[in-house]
Amino acid sequence: MAMKSWIGRLFEASSSSLSWFRRTLGFLIMLTVVERFDVLRACYADSGTLTTRALLLETQGSILHSLLCIHGWSGEVWWPVLLSGLQLLAASCLIFNVRPRSAAWISLFLYASATMRNVQLAYILDRYMHVLILAAGCLPDFKSPKGAPSKGGALRSLGIFLYRLQIAFIYFDAGWAKFTDGGWSWAAEPPALEAYLRHTPVARWLRENMLSSESLRILSPSVVAIELALPVLIMICPTSFWPRTMTGTAALAVLFHLGIGLSMNGAGLLSAAAAVAWIPLIPTSTLEKCTESLKDMRKPKIRLGSIIFFSFICASIYFEVFETTCADPRRDTFRTILHNRWNVFAGTDTEVVWEIMPGALKDGSVIDVWRSGENVSWSLPKHAARQGRWRSFPMVSASDGASEEELDSAYGYFCREWNEFGGPGSQDCSKLLTRFKAFMLRAPLDDTAQVSKRLLREQNCPETDSCLRA
Repeated sequence: MAMKSWIGRLFEASSSSLSWFRRTLGFLIMLTVVERFDVLRACYADSGTLTTRALLLETQGSILHSLLCIHGWSGEVWWPVLLSGLQLLAASCLIFNVRPRSAAWISLFLYASATMRNVQLAYILDRYMHVLILAAGCLPDFKSPKGAPSKGGALRSLGIFLYRLQIAFIYFDAGWAKFTDGGWSWAAEPPALEAYLRHTPVARWLRENMLSSESLRILSPSVVAIELALPVLIMICPTSFWPRTMTGTAALAVLFHLGIGLSMNGAGLLSAAAAVAWIPLIPTSTLEKCTESLKDMRKPKIRLGSIIFFSFICASIYFEVFETTCADPRRDTFRTILHNRWNVFAGTDTEVVWEIMPGALKDGSVIDVWRSGENVSWSLPKHAARQGRWRSFPMVSASDGASEEELDSAYGYFCREWNEFGGPGSQDCSKLLTRFKAFMLRAPLDDTAQVSKRLLREQNCPETDSCLRA
């Protein structure tokens, strides 16, 4: 009987936890819209790095891609701005519990469309958001009066079990990749965390005041241990069966991701998404300050959402396990949406990498275009020049297989950014950017003064019409 009860709890979640999950997810979607907003012109319009014509060529004219990627229907800047507004509206519906499942499906469609508009900017945060928004649309919803979070009562569904399984797989995949790589072991040299704890104020403070090299050597395998332990705890401590243990597990995971978000550059939203993923697993007693057992012991229901979630998992398994070819996601719409691997940070970085773009202005001065006009410096910068989606900007060269049209479209944007879109060159013709070079720089972790550089691109900038007339 105890085993049957435990298995039953794997299909169960608190109605209030699901309600708060959708609400916090709505806030998170808003943050991703804000993060993407500063690159809408640069990466989602014809005036940026990837025109709609280039997108059509990349996807080989796929009709399915054209239908699903509504961000590619127009190259005007106002179009992604309008779609961002719709995303904010759908996220508001999630926050205020107004038709939350419908709002989740609209949010998923818009988010996946934005991902497909420029696949090269996608990273692990987008995979998390696809899974979480899909779950918000598939998991059951308890309709409560006046839109307030529902009080008490358990909801049972196959979708809840599949969601629990998905979150467990995320941690197992991430932890197992690090474990088998060997770079996160105690004997690894340098310690794996050495490369990641460098760029945020919190990370630098920790390294200077608390964490020695020996400490990092111990903490690196501890990360692997936590990631491999969490899937086990998710499955053996189901919601409300061992509420205190489950609450402690969720708290450990949230603190774990909080540390990552504060210590690693650009990991804030990713850590927030990973923390939000735990809300459906939090016991009712924790959210409602109530220790009563849940009374609803009905058999788990198989709803349409459960079938969709199950289909997603099956399709993901096919793409990630049984398909032997490594298809270009820009030419494979389904792979873009269904990518479900989490083996990031597996390799041990022995170098630190950064970029500079020395550019010549018309008056003869030289500036760093990548760092928005700062003086050129070849030494390791203290902080990243551009945050958010700029961290995924494809720094490619002709040797990487990129065509001249692709390179001119990507790097030519920086000419337009400086000379046309409100930059210094648009206000003073003597400050026009005439040409620049894009370099990728590397230095070993143990001696950042030994810098090596690789020239990616030499880009000439045309003179603007306004300065030609002058």
